[in-house]
Amino acid sequence: MSASLLDWRTGRALLSIDDRVAMPTASLGRILLLIEVSARLTARDAAGFGILERSAMDDAAGAGLWRHPQAPVLPLVDLAVLVGALGDDLASNTLLRQIGLEKVRARTESLGLVTTSLLDRVRDSRGPDDAPHPSVGAAAELTWLLTALSRGQIVDHTTSRRALDWLGHGVDLLEGPRGGIAYALTVRFADTSLARRREVLGAMRVFGLDLLEHVA
Repeated sequence: MSASLLDWRTGRALLSIDDRVAMPTASLGRILLLIEVSARLTARDAAGFGILERSAMDDAAGAGLWRHPQAPVLPLVDLAVLVGALGDDLASNTLLRQIGLEKVRARTESLGLVTTSLLDRVRDSRGPDDAPHPSVGAAAELTWLLTALSRGQIVDHTTSRRALDWLGHGVDLLEGPRGGIAYALTVRFADTSLARRREVLGAMRVFGLDLLEHVA
């Protein structure tokens, strides 16, 4: 388990558990993708990316909605909303194909992130030549990244605000009247039974309830 909590108004660390350890982070690397998309828009360097077409090569049977509606094309900013709000795999893969993985990695390095990285597109299965995970990250770097976004410090204020707005459409928001926190919790476990999975998810739910009490 790795965890990190920061008060995003003061930057004060509230919790730190092995938060420098690199862990698989599923599709959380989409945050880095959204930052690069936002930076391109700020720099007016998104020529040709205004309307993007859905492609079978980008599909993945995971999270998201775009694979169900009939619309074969969507504006880039609408795809960013789908990625930020729902972690839409098809929208994420479409954006990544257009923006380019190397551009996202270059942006990540420019931000000073050492352990956190977007490694690959979302795939239904991973072969020996594919990255073992879509992304990896350290809890400390992830919470720093979100805190810096909230302060307008990633690239510039406009870029930060736009990326944070896309993420702000999500369902996992933890800002309340007593403050706001940036948090990351990653857990690796042997998923050998339903009972074991429920035990881990139950512990994570308790963690979430504690966070709600802190900001409520």
